[in-house]
Amino acid sequence: MLNRIHNKFGLRTLKGRIILFYIVFSLVLALFIFSPLLFIGKEQRLVDAENEINRVIHIQKMFISNWLEEHLVQLKTMAEISRKNIDDDIFMTNMIEEIKKNHAGFDTVAYANKQGIIEETTSNITNIDVSSQDYFKEAKKGNAYISDAFYGKISKNKIVTFSAPVLDEQNNFNGVLVGAVKLETINEVMGSYKDESAETYITDNDGRFITNSSKGDFGEKIHSDIYEKAILHEEPNDMYESNDGEIVLGNYVWVNDDRWLIIGEKNKENIYAPFKGIVKIFILGYVVSALLGLCMILFLSQHIQKSIDRVLKGTRKIGNGEWGHRIEEINSDAQEFKELSHNFNKMADLIEEQVISLMESEEKFRTIAEYSSDIISVHENNGKFTYISPAAKEILQYDPDELIGKTGVHLVHEADKEQILKWYRKLDTSGYAVITFRIKRNDGTYIWIESSAKKIFSNDARLNRMYMFSRNITDRKKVEQQLKDIAVKDSLTAVYNRRAFNEDYEKVWDEAIQHDRSISLMMIDVDFFKKFNDCYGHLAGDDCLIEIARTMERIAQEEHGKVYRYGGEEFVVLLQNKNVQDTLNIAENIRSAIEQLKIIQQVSENKPYVTVSIGVNHCVPTSNLSYMKFLEQTDAALYQVKNNGGNNIFYE
Repeated sequence: MLNRIHNKFGLRTLKGRIILFYIVFSLVLALFIFSPLLFIGKEQRLVDAENEINRVIHIQKMFISNWLEEHLVQLKTMAEISRKNIDDDIFMTNMIEEIKKNHAGFDTVAYANKQGIIEETTSNITNIDVSSQDYFKEAKKGNAYISDAFYGKISKNKIVTFSAPVLDEQNNFNGVLVGAVKLETINEVMGSYKDESAETYITDNDGRFITNSSKGDFGEKIHSDIYEKAILHEEPNDMYESNDGEIVLGNYVWVNDDRWLIIGEKNKENIYAPFKGIVKIFILGYVVSALLGLCMILFLSQHIQKSIDRVLKGTRKIGNGEWGHRIEEINSDAQEFKELSHNFNKMADLIEEQVISLMESEEKFRTIAEYSSDIISVHENNGKFTYISPAAKEILQYDPDELIGKTGVHLVHEADKEQILKWYRKLDTSGYAVITFRIKRNDGTYIWIESSAKKIFSNDARLNRMYMFSRNITDRKKVEQQLKDIAVKDSLTAVYNRRAFNEDYEKVWDEAIQHDRSISLMMIDVDFFKKFNDCYGHLAGDDCLIEIARTMERIAQEEHGKVYRYGGEEFVVLLQNKNVQDTLNIAENIRSAIEQLKIIQQVSENKPYVTVSIGVNHCVPTSNLSYMKFLEQTDAALYQVKNNGGNNIFYE
């Protein structure tokens, strides 16, 4: 059945398949380009609409915030002026009238005394008790205040009040200056900048409408997702049903110290209306272009088929190993076909040369690899060995055949496996990397290996290859470690020297700050050591220091700490993650163990044996405490012990 379809519609020819491909491709292209275009267009409209809403509500936030701040500053300024004239009724009356006259935004201005009774007001209604009002309570605390929206007791209008405390010259509370603003004024402020395609309105933090809106009346509770998102300070991420039941896109911004909520919304129909016309134009243009393209395909496919057949015949012969085959140049008006036949023959020449060169190169590579003292290996993209030179037998004690098809990662030291993974990632990025790591030999011992690798990439990742050169550097590593020990170890006692302490201490201090860990520090001094040297000689003194250092190092290592010779007969012990009691116990173990050495010292003033004094300090480092200050405190603790006769411990 399938063969009949192929024969009937000419699908076995290149021409037929090109036409079929074009038709299918056009349909698929329409589906996979037009669908995303619709999606992207819609998404872009959403983005544009969201940006317009954000721009409007943030500009309105600026207007509202400035308006609120301006009115509050006016009252605070007038309250400050009234300090010296608080008992002057005429002055207070004139000042309130002046505020009303020069600051038209205020509908009513009033002054209430410290008992909360209105004494002066522009509405001529006095003796009203406002002591229960929030603005009066805030004024008693010394705070200026902007109220929520409410119906005024005097004017019976929807208002917002601004208030500032009135203080006397001794800063004692003497009343409150209050200005009421009609909510219509806020509507005018919001109307100074708006977008006709978007509606904005304000609610308080209880979700009740403050400004005029088609979404709800003053005091009405809002019921929509945007309010719930705002309360949780979450970004709205989709359209939702507004308070009046319409599907809208919206956003919000808080003002007035997060007590008012400006909400901007755009109707879904208004957002997508401009997009529908663009879609119609695109569909018409696409259909016309597809038909023109089909006509061109019909013309070109006939011309291409004949020339391609000749090249196809030549490729078959080359594919069958006839490296010497060449094709006649194609006589065609199209320059590309002439170049195609010419380049085909040049390619055949190059393939023939490369095949010969490859065979010669492979022979040279195997000769070099067979006699190299280093391990030369070839790996697949997943790291598995495809070739490993005979040197593996001498260095790793494995026959090459035992490693073929394996990655060798199972032989890597556990501590170096993470480093190996990073090395592989670097190879994938840069194509070249060098690494040193430990690997287990067949006898169970570990040796150090230095490997340099070059990765050859192919269009097909499965064909990627890695070439590696590896050598045994165990002896070199031993020499490096010896040189490092010489640099950081004390030549007499074999514990770490002061240079090592300076490096370790600062590093441990920074890590402790970063990870919130504790540090314990001990400064240890051999008691009466100068007299010991004078009495027994310097050789005996050296032996004494060696014994003491060994004892301290044994105890410190059991507690995962380090011992340093700080200078002369003075040592430092550095511990991490110990509490105060553990630190003091360790210090006592050191003091007691040294005393138990029973190194004779007749010149001591407190014991017949050599003893030590230990200053102890402990903390969890912070950026407010320097590590040098901590060291100085520990040194001070040591000298406290020395001044008290030695052979003791003092905790700073």
